[in-house]
Amino acid sequence: EASCSRIAPGEAVAVAVGSRGIDRIAVVVSTLVRRLIQHGAKPFLVPAMGSHGGATAEGQKKILESLGMDEDSVGCPIKSSMQTKPLGQSGNGIPLFFDQAAADADHVIVINRVKPHTRLLGSIQSGLCKMLMIGLGKHDGALSFHPAFRSFDYQLDQIVHDIIPRILSQTRVRFGIALIEDANESIGHLEVLPRERILDREPQLLTHAIEWMPRLPFDDAELLIVDEI
Repeated sequence: EASCSRIAPGEAVAVAVGSRGIDRIAVVVSTLVRRLIQHGAKPFLVPAMGSHGGATAEGQKKILESLGMDEDSVGCPIKSSMQTKPLGQSGNGIPLFFDQAAADADHVIVINRVKPHTRLLGSIQSGLCKMLMIGLGKHDGALSFHPAFRSFDYQLDQIVHDIIPRILSQTRVRFGIALIEDANESIGHLEVLPRERILDREPQLLTHAIEWMPRLPFDDAELLIVDEI
């Protein structure tokens, strides 16, 4: 409520949503949109999913629809485009990009699940920071970062403290909504993070996400692999 109150009536708010099948993501998004409209703001959804959906505007909009989010269900327009705004380069030369519609908005709100990534390592993996760097960078951002992963050993920790401040200083990101799922893949925690807390708080949320992941109820096991029977 306090975060939304800083948004003035009539101001445009880009709500960035990714392509992952997050528990009740459509409910979270539509609730936020409804609250923004109650404050008199003009929200719209932006697909923040890098090159997913075939790296096309229509493909990314269809992904949102497959997750239960279309213009009727969420109650606001969806502005899906692959056009980006260049934000210069990181300290180690990675080109940075940001969705043009989000860059033109008065405010940006980022929604994502914080969880371990299948390839990335370290204290920053899948979450708000990755969405700011790659998801909102659209296809241009994916082309910049994916080939560079090996150069920083697949650890975003090595670059986020340089890149995230660069992105935040050039965009109107207001806050992020971090979601953590429990062992049953249900939302177990939701936290609103002001822009200045995203970078410091996300590693702590990742620790919680890892602790809540399902695990086998024993420390050691013997494994039998049968190639042919």
